[in-house]
Amino acid sequence: GSAFDPELFVRSAQVHALAPMAQFSAAPWRVLDARHLSAVRKAMAIRERFSARIVELAHACAANGEPMLRNLEYAYPGLGYADVVDAFMLGDFLLVAPQVEKGASSRPVRLPPGRWRRVNPP
Repeated sequence: GSAFDPELFVRSAQVHALAPMAQFSAAPWRVLDARHLSAVRKAMAIRERFSARIVELAHACAANGEPMLRNLEYAYPGLGYADVVDAFMLGDFLLVAPQVEKGASSRPVRLPPGRWRRVNPP
């Protein structure tokens, strides 16, 4: 009974872009206007950039039993990340901190120790 929300569709695509599997409940080109479709295409371009690493990670996790998506506390135990529920690690190489609040264009991110760089859309 709720109305279709193109922003929610885009946010979902952005989260799924850096998950083990990406899928759509509807064809984006059929339900989105040009601006929202462009955002989905950018998200999928980021997925494409990391696709080889995602496949490698899937094979490694199948062999070692570790999860592909990891809570920050799992990846950085004892450093106070147990309460972080809006970000996750893809393997040990990519921190995913999606912006999921409707209408927002940025968000704070708690970065674990180490050197980090932002992955910008292509």
